[in-house]
Amino acid sequence: MALKTESELTAPQRDTVNRARSALSARNYDYAITLLLGLVKSEPLFLEGRRLLRASAIQKYKSLSGFARQMTGVKIAGLVLKASAGKREPLEAMSLAEDILAVDPYNRKGNELVGEAGVALEELEITAMAYETYKEGNPKDKKNLMHLGDLYMKMGEFPRAEQTYSAILEFDPRDGEAVHGMKNASAANASRSGGWDSASDYRDLIKDKEEAKRLEQANRVVKSDVAIDDLIAQAYEKVQAEPSNLNHPKRIAQLCEQKEDFASAIQWYTYTYEAGGRTDNSLEKKIDDLKMTVLDHKFEALKEAAATDPAVAQQLAEIEKERSLVLLDTAKRRVEKYPNDYQYHFELGEAYYNAGQYREALPELQLGTKQPNVRSQAQNLIGMCYLQRGMYDLGEKVLRDSKAELPVMDGPKKEITYNLALLLEKMGKKEEYIAELKEIYEVDMGFRDVAHRVEASYGH
Repeated sequence: MALKTESELTAPQRDTVNRARSALSARNYDYAITLLLGLVKSEPLFLEGRRLLRASAIQKYKSLSGFARQMTGVKIAGLVLKASAGKREPLEAMSLAEDILAVDPYNRKGNELVGEAGVALEELEITAMAYETYKEGNPKDKKNLMHLGDLYMKMGEFPRAEQTYSAILEFDPRDGEAVHGMKNASAANASRSGGWDSASDYRDLIKDKEEAKRLEQANRVVKSDVAIDDLIAQAYEKVQAEPSNLNHPKRIAQLCEQKEDFASAIQWYTYTYEAGGRTDNSLEKKIDDLKMTVLDHKFEALKEAAATDPAVAQQLAEIEKERSLVLLDTAKRRVEKYPNDYQYHFELGEAYYNAGQYREALPELQLGTKQPNVRSQAQNLIGMCYLQRGMYDLGEKVLRDSKAELPVMDGPKKEITYNLALLLEKMGKKEEYIAELKEIYEVDMGFRDVAHRVEASYGH
């Protein structure tokens, strides 16, 4: 498994990131946290998303009163207890930790869980982020600072290691471990900046630097298609020389994806996935995501022309239909493979809903309500399924219950309140319909067409 960049996300996921950034800029911390919490749970190796989530939680935490901060301990006591019970798989541990850190980003247990998971996954940047976050809230915790300094040494971040050990010595000048660590970091940093002392002769140094340059070329973001093709050719030679080493075909897939040759990327990821015995779930997801990317690109290319050309509009409708079918097929396969994963049941229910199969969506969405990070989304879609099927009384109940669970009129609650209003309008409950819309109007007049609907009720 490897850390995921924003460019590797699906188009809807990138949209989620952009909405979260906008929410953070507008200081709508709750909405940003809701968006990003769901995203990092579905994409746990998307480090930038985890950083944005932490920044949102920190900003919210800093805005709280002293009493409110004290109460966060009460809110997360059960979560901390659950997270502390027994040994868990790294990804599960991180998921539990995020529920804690969304409320108190400086919580020791939450950051420890993320840090330990990063080590287990061999993704030390995740661990560093956890230790750094805890350091921000607890700058004189010597144990955490030592862990952070040692981690920086392991990562080759010698200047940062030196600064971290130095921070310990500022408040405890006699700490022998910190003194020893600082000397090692200082020596390592000096050695790296030169390099001649570690080479047996100048030929070794030149050879090492040439190899480093070649590796740097292979790993940096290359903009030239010609350069990428050259790297693909080199990787293909390695595939032929070492057919059992699956890093080589995977590298070709990544390079094809980089030059946006998605069809070839899908072929090479599929080859790698099949050759590995279909065991790498991250590759399976990558293949599914790229199929969606292909359809998204086709959709965007035709969208503008569709407004004036009926033939193109028909093509666009066919792409949308194909997109729904691909999402549905993907979601079905994941539920078959992981029947106890409620996140996948939610995604299948959502896919059924988007395909207009409301009856089939309901049982999957009901299972999805057991997944905390998508519970309100699942309830919202259940209400909309009932609305589409004319089962208004059941829809009203589920939407009212869901609305009552959300304390703040943030994005998710506005969505649920708006849909509840539409349902009440269908039921002929005009006063209740307007009352729901007014709750949104009071905090966000720009939400959808709320302003038009509310003002129209006054005859404006």
